[in-house]
Amino acid sequence: MICNNLLRDFQQIVSGNRLLVNHGLWQVISDEEIYLHRHARALAIGRGELDFSPCVRYRYAMQSPERGMVERQGEEDGAVTVTTAFDALKRAGALKGIRVLDFGTAWAGSIPGHVLADFGAEVIKIESQDRVDLLRYGPGPYNPMRGKPWTEARECNTWFHAVNRGKLGVTINFTSERGADLIRRLVAMSDIVVDNFTPDVLSKYNLHYDALTRVRPDLIMLSISVAGQEGPYRDTRAYAFNLHGLSGFASLIGFEGDEEPQHIDIAYSDWNAGMFGTYSLLLALFHRQRTGEGQFIDLSAWEATTTLLAEGFAEATMNNRVPGPQGNAHPTMAPHGYFPCRGDDVWLALAVRSEAEWQALCEVMARPELARDPRFDDMAQRQRNREALELEIAAWTQTQDVEAVARQLQDVKVAAMPLRTVEGRGNDPHMQARQTHEQIDHPFTGIEHMHNIPWKLSDTPPAIQGPAPQVGQHNNYVFGELLGLSAEEQRQLAEDGCL
Repeated sequence: MICNNLLRDFQQIVSGNRLLVNHGLWQVISDEEIYLHRHARALAIGRGELDFSPCVRYRYAMQSPERGMVERQGEEDGAVTVTTAFDALKRAGALKGIRVLDFGTAWAGSIPGHVLADFGAEVIKIESQDRVDLLRYGPGPYNPMRGKPWTEARECNTWFHAVNRGKLGVTINFTSERGADLIRRLVAMSDIVVDNFTPDVLSKYNLHYDALTRVRPDLIMLSISVAGQEGPYRDTRAYAFNLHGLSGFASLIGFEGDEEPQHIDIAYSDWNAGMFGTYSLLLALFHRQRTGEGQFIDLSAWEATTTLLAEGFAEATMNNRVPGPQGNAHPTMAPHGYFPCRGDDVWLALAVRSEAEWQALCEVMARPELARDPRFDDMAQRQRNREALELEIAAWTQTQDVEAVARQLQDVKVAAMPLRTVEGRGNDPHMQARQTHEQIDHPFTGIEHMHNIPWKLSDTPPAIQGPAPQVGQHNNYVFGELLGLSAEEQRQLAEDGCL
């Protein structure tokens, strides 16, 4: 049978069966032999690599079949030792064996590769000596190298580190013919290509999808652009700030009555496009496992941003009402907002949806008369008299310890939580228990606290594979070990401006 789901494959090795491994597909046949084909994407065990010589046969004794454990009996000396298939996958990540060429820059283009790397994919970040990732320029939240040479300072931006951790870094000038040829040779041994160039940039150098599929027919390629590959705005240049405006997102930010649109200092457009790109790549990998076919993914960051506005779009198209800024108010909840607590700049986030929650809040406040006040006796009245309602609640919260009152309200099933600063988030015991952040040692900046992937797979959990790469740090591995270029060939290519 063909095991279409790679995440199950490693758990379905059973005693007395034989597996054919090719491009990540496992075929269970019979007997006690395992055939490893040269294009297999399988286990990184023993010396760290499998010998993928064509049709090399190894014989194994199957052990502990429920865990997929195998031990090599031998046939050829010098080959790798295979230990535990399932545990090796768990240690290496769900995407071990997937190789990604990552042209992505800034946030939107870098996020897919960073997520895939955290799940074990080998992600090769493509830069050039003349064109490094924009995030390296900073200023970033932490840059201890200001005033240092650029070759040092460009390694110190923690924004760059956050979305490029665990990647390999190489430099290739693909605008040269020899550089473009190196890209094609890498594509031939890769599964995925990611870019966020303006449409037609790669076409100029014959590196567009149709050209690349000539060297890798089942290639998956994700191209993130401002407005997609087709349409009248396809060549638009924009950053997240622009897309917040173009999508209508910025028209909802601020408080009612504000005369000017307000900027929100979080690049929602970039993160949304990057995560949509990640999900699309996983779907394309699943499709390829079932069919053997790759595909091109055309992702518009503008369109991805508009998905954040579903309620506002429905309001405009179905009710003919154009929504505007609401501040901290909510159309179906009251009270709803941030309320000051005892101390300096200490706030409680409070949201009440139902009448039962409103009654419970009044009991905790020891103000049962508020529940009977005609101004507040149902949601419609609380919405109409929101200003008076918020004054009553704020007068009470100002006398309360935020942690204690949040616990009291949670105990009676009212949604209330302390407003955390970024520093407070990192010190939160719940996030520490869930290992929401991980410490990574970077050679230029020292210990950095990185966010982990927030979804926890039980058998193949994500893990940060290492710090972000320095410019060209892994040239020797990629060009020497993968492409087989000699040190002299690499030196000459570097002198000629190709590396």
